[in-house]
Amino acid sequence: MLNDELLKTQAKVLGDKLGVEDFSYSTGWRHRFKLRHGIKMHKVHGESASVSLELVKEGRESLQEVLREYNPCDIFNCDETGLFYKIEPNSTLSTVPVSEKLKPLVIHKYNMPRCFGRTFDPTSVCHWYVNKKAWMTSLIFKAWLLNLDRQMRLERRHVILLLDNAPSHATVDTTNVKCHFLPPNTTAHIQPLDARIIKNFKLYYKKQQMKLHLDNVEAEEIQPLDVKRSLLFIRAAWNEVKQDTIINCWHHTRILPDATATMATAEPVIADLEAINAINATFNTMYGDTASREGFLTADDDIPCEEELTNDAIVDIVRGQPDDVNTDNTEDEADDSEDRIIPPAAAIKANLTQLACFVEHHLDVFSVTDLDIITKMQGTLRNESKCEKQKTLKDYFK
Repeated sequence: MLNDELLKTQAKVLGDKLGVEDFSYSTGWRHRFKLRHGIKMHKVHGESASVSLELVKEGRESLQEVLREYNPCDIFNCDETGLFYKIEPNSTLSTVPVSEKLKPLVIHKYNMPRCFGRTFDPTSVCHWYVNKKAWMTSLIFKAWLLNLDRQMRLERRHVILLLDNAPSHATVDTTNVKCHFLPPNTTAHIQPLDARIIKNFKLYYKKQQMKLHLDNVEAEEIQPLDVKRSLLFIRAAWNEVKQDTIINCWHHTRILPDATATMATAEPVIADLEAINAINATFNTMYGDTASREGFLTADDDIPCEEELTNDAIVDIVRGQPDDVNTDNTEDEADDSEDRIIPPAAAIKANLTQLACFVEHHLDVFSVTDLDIITKMQGTLRNESKCEKQKTLKDYFK
């Protein structure tokens, strides 16, 4: 538990390490420091093992009163989760409101992995941040929070964001986003993201992961699960989390006022079955009954998403040697994916023509909308081909 005296003592320790002299750690300095860095009186967060049901009940009731002032579409929840996208945890998901889904936030160790090439922009599918350990930090969270506040200001909305008391959740002055911290030691019971929303997201991601493995078994050319593909999987999995599931999970926490709590009709666990059945079917096809499905499904349930900075790390940051910023701009040898062979445009055009013909003759399975998508892709490819025609010397003197 942090108090003003401990804050002052720690400041002196860091000041000595930095060689600061003739500085008064006064009450006025401490007050301004807390305002600048969004430090407020909150107890450290915890899990369900150390909380009484009475405290959970009180937390629900207090939240219902706070949320009663907001439209359901203006109530958001934010939390982090680690994701084994391939071998190691390197992604963080955040933000789920009652009636809309925001773009996920992903933290990786490298800014421009080789698989991105020259054209892929990760910000087109997520909020993309980088540090050496792929941790959520207060700097990243503040940047994301200010971006959310800017978005809400442009939309002329005033929203509330429910947070746990994780160390990285440092607040800043915002005009359109009010940060409200959940009661201590209650997040396992009353945080909507913990009520299987994150679980659903991971299941849909792993369903795509298993489908890729199955496709690789049947295909001649193996497609690696690199960072680029994992970002596309994250986007698709997040989009696949159903709106009913999100609403049901909010209802399951019982923190919404009575007027909005009646929107949900089903238990959130039901939404998991589709993804679990798809994963089980793929496991049976590839490995039979010998593989450990449970280990695959739960391997990244409890990955840490942040770590507390040491005194030496804080000193390095102040001196301009931040430990959490990776100066290497590209993926290292840990990314064992090979450069993909991109087929020529002519081959893609022929494949799209064949695909259109196939769809036309199987409209009992496909729809006219599928044909429209193929036609749009053909048009985009034609326009791109025109732009890439080789220029002559005369073209530069027009």
